[in-house]
Amino acid sequence: MTQGLYRLGQMTTIPPARRAPLTGVVAVLLLVGSLIVEGQPPDADAATEDVVRFYSENDARLLAATLIGGLAAAFLIWFGGSVFATLGRAEGDPGRVSAIAFGGFLLAGAGSTMLFGFGFAAARTVGEVPAEVTQTLSVLGALFAAPFVVGFL
Repeated sequence: MTQGLYRLGQMTTIPPARRAPLTGVVAVLLLVGSLIVEGQPPDADAATEDVVRFYSENDARLLAATLIGGLAAAFLIWFGGSVFATLGRAEGDPGRVSAIAFGGFLLAGAGSTMLFGFGFAAARTVGEVPAEVTQTLSVLGALFAAPFVVGFL
């Protein structure tokens, strides 16, 4: 008989291994949340003044978004470990597919961290560095998606 969430009116606990896949859901929710908090940064071809103004006016919100995005990356990597374990059990030796999948999750997590890191650096240093530095960090944050995308491929 399958053990449900409730047994005779009492809640039973779900083993951690069964909850591990939920880290993927948490990662997606945090990622979406960070993008909502971040708002719409200027396009890569925006004028330097517009970029500096955006980061100056929204620095606290952008810092919060990067922290949420960093948590999303951590949960994404944890989810990748869960996928690795599940695929590894199903695949057996040598575990090539599971290792490649885990490598992809690591790359996607690192890419996500880099994307948010550029935004963090721009928001943290705006007004303390030349305007061109803030614009460069903004452009990198907007366009440096290759590691994130390749990781998911």
